[in-house]
Amino acid sequence: MKIAAEGGWKTTICRTSSVLAVVFSLSCAGSPVDRFTRASSFPELSNPLANGTEFGFFNDPGAFPREILASDSSVWAALPTVHLRLGIPSNIRDSRNRIFGATHANLGSIEGRPLSRYLDCGRTKGLANANQFSVNITATTKLRPNGAGRTVVETTVRGIANARSDRTVFESCSSNGTLELRLAQLIVEVLSSGVVADAL
Repeated sequence: MKIAAEGGWKTTICRTSSVLAVVFSLSCAGSPVDRFTRASSFPELSNPLANGTEFGFFNDPGAFPREILASDSSVWAALPTVHLRLGIPSNIRDSRNRIFGATHANLGSIEGRPLSRYLDCGRTKGLANANQFSVNITATTKLRPNGAGRTVVETTVRGIANARSDRTVFESCSSNGTLELRLAQLIVEVLSSGVVADAL
């Protein structure tokens, strides 16, 4: 079954035996990105992480871990390009602990899209605060090798919105899981293209 998503993100669901896998491909085989992506099966069939957290479906929005069929060094090398694509400047590059991301980045949009697509910062007079307040975002990605050339990607996103008309008014922002998903998708796209920025 093929599903075409907006903006060119394409998903194919392929069922083989008892495993349900979700990959970015136009067919169940032959795509250069097949070897990079893997989603676990339903929670009762998935392999829990050491901390007990379950893998979710790769293409579902959410902050759950995602597994990519590439080494942590390859995924690490892709992250600077991923952040450039998203338009999120990075100021955390901990290569030893494999933590990459941005803290307190003041953004008006992500990948050209309004912040309300990714964050819930409440509403004022019926309008999303994420689109009318000044928003500082923290988005960090932790990589964990998972054996056999696989890497678990865990991204944490949060934010603080400050009213432009009254700097004493703050609202906390929660992620809806869309940015975590998009970051994982871009990792796959960058790995498939073979074009990466310098990993610092």
